Amino acid sequence: MMVSKEQRFSPTGWFRRLSPQWLGKQKDPWGNLPENRFGTPPAKAVLVHQPGKVGSSSIYIAMRASLPVPAYQTHAMNTELEEFNRKNVLIPEGSSDELIHIQKARKFLRLFYFQGYPFGVLTLVRDPVARNVSAFFQNITDHEHMCDFENPPPIGEYIDTFLETHDHEFADRWFDYHFKQPFGVDCYGEPFDPEVGCHSFTDGKNTFLIMQSELADMQKEVAIRDWLNFDGFCMSNRANVGEQKAYAAVYRAFKSKPLPPDYLDRMYSSRVARHFYSADQLAGFRSKWE
Repeated sequence: MMVSKEQRFSPTGWFRRLSPQWLGKQKDPWGNLPENRFGTPPAKAVLVHQPGKVGSSSIYIAMRASLPVPAYQTHAMNTELEEFNRKNVLIPEGSSDELIHIQKARKFLRLFYFQGYPFGVLTLVRDPVARNVSAFFQNITDHEHMCDFENPPPIGEYIDTFLETHDHEFADRWFDYHFKQPFGVDCYGEPFDPEVGCHSFTDGKNTFLIMQSELADMQKEVAIRDWLNFDGFCMSNRANVGEQKAYAAVYRAFKSKPLPPDYLDRMYSSRVARHFYSADQLAGFRSKWE
């Protein structure tokens, strides 16, 4: 049985206050868009919604520049939002990327999700080990003793800390808590051809696209154009590349070292790995970490 949008979130707190009745009184700046101007089915907004560190920033930047409707980039669409609003947390300018993503999710929910307007959701998957390593370094400030990149600790210490402290199953669970619950769509239940590398489908009046991050930019561009029925979309230059950051040298050194076989076994037998990638693709990923 399908679960209503309101039932997918807690009935208390801010989600209750953002009811369709209350929102119906608010100004709708996009309500007059022609129904067939964009997308099949027509979408009033596009959400780049993913677990982070999957190469989504360049796609989001391109969408902001070339789409005729609003685009949002988010990581969380569940309990994190409710918790922040339960505590009446304000998100000032200059906040961390995590808080900015929460602010964008709030706006998307308020203006589109609870209004019942059709929208598109794009999500990406990535080699789970590469994604975890990238996320670990993105949040390296959580480990202060490792942030002196001029005189860093031995690489083995970075690897040990990564293995012992990182949430390695986050991306695997993300599709349950931040995709299935809010949108009522089970990505693991959708057919996906790893050799094609992308899959689009509709659910009611909303449309979804899942893509491998490893696809070439031209392949991504074509897939997104076909998905949205909009040839004006053009990919941007890549953004947020780890090799260009302050920790670049340490990051490269980390990637040159092998990771334990039991860790690789665990990551490449996960749901996200087995559903979205072929055995040959996983073997290719694994060879880079052995």
